[in-house]
Amino acid sequence: MIFVEAVDSMNAHRRLYTDAQLTGLVNHGASRRYLTTRGLPAQNALFQAASSPHALSSPSALDVTGPPTSYVIIGWTLAGLLIGLDADSGEVVAIDHQLGDRAEHANADLQSFVSSIEEFDERVPFYEAPLTAEQLEQSALALRSRLAEIDATSVSAEGGFWDSLVFDVGLGDYSD
Repeated sequence: MIFVEAVDSMNAHRRLYTDAQLTGLVNHGASRRYLTTRGLPAQNALFQAASSPHALSSPSALDVTGPPTSYVIIGWTLAGLLIGLDADSGEVVAIDHQLGDRAEHANADLQSFVSSIEEFDERVPFYEAPLTAEQLEQSALALRSRLAEIDATSVSAEGGFWDSLVFDVGLGDYSD
């Protein structure tokens, strides 16, 4: 396992990494540039960036018939899912250790992932009590629509990371 420490940026709300720290971990050029120039949100209502990203080889990657995929763990959700970055393609996945390290698609790329978590964060709480079924449905549909505008792949897989969160919003989770 390889650990890399984050460089503290001038903005305490972002985690930036040096190119040298990502060498051997992140091969995808756009992801490397994003991590070194824009960084990750340090923490919000949904996500916390890792101060020490590390490599994780998952035996049960999205394509279970293909070779194992190597993910760089860039953070975790506050619900305990690991957030991984495919070192070669830049795809972002959520990894659930309780389901045998199953990787679920989150976003096609790092920039879309960050935009999606920031969109989610801006909406929390989604509604205030008392809640009606119509409010729940409208909140979930509005979130799904906006996530699809950011990255159409994010909500295309039933039971995927964002699809599950939209479902939770429709049930009344993430309320005040």
